[in-house]
Amino acid sequence: MLYYTPPADGSYTIALAVGGENTETFGTMGIAVDGGFAVPAAMMQTTFQHMLDKGKKASALLEDNDLGGAVFLDSPGDWAMQATILQPGETITQRGIVVPAGRASLFMAVAHDMSMNLDIGVEDPDGNMQADTEKDAEPVVLVNARDTDTAYALKVQLAEATEATLATALILRDSK
Repeated sequence: MLYYTPPADGSYTIALAVGGENTETFGTMGIAVDGGFAVPAAMMQTTFQHMLDKGKKASALLEDNDLGGAVFLDSPGDWAMQATILQPGETITQRGIVVPAGRASLFMAVAHDMSMNLDIGVEDPDGNMQADTEKDAEPVVLVNARDTDTAYALKVQLAEATEATLATALILRDSK
């Protein structure tokens, strides 16, 4: 664990490296800010478990459609699962998510409170957007396979709420 107090306000780069000989590594990183949104352990556990359960259901749907189930996106340098605190109306964007050629992918998100309205959009390099803007707390977008590796941008927005939320996002790809 690393504790760091920045010397001044500004943007900082944080790097995480996962080493070892096992090609199936999984790393996590958490950032807490003094005076930030309080995230009780039970809220975090419930929200992440809900996201993983949703991923299991999505995997079963892919299996039913002969796509072989789902696995975490494993493109080098991309986060397969993430969480952030979003204020009402706030959007966070992750760019450059590379989906390998020939792979379908699922982009999904979950808010900690099922009464909130969380939206996601997935934008391709040509500016085309696929989005789930239904009034729910667990949007999903399926992106069909392409012939070449393709970089996408994922946008997660807390579209409607009266308070901040712990929002998680998960990116899966088919296992075919």
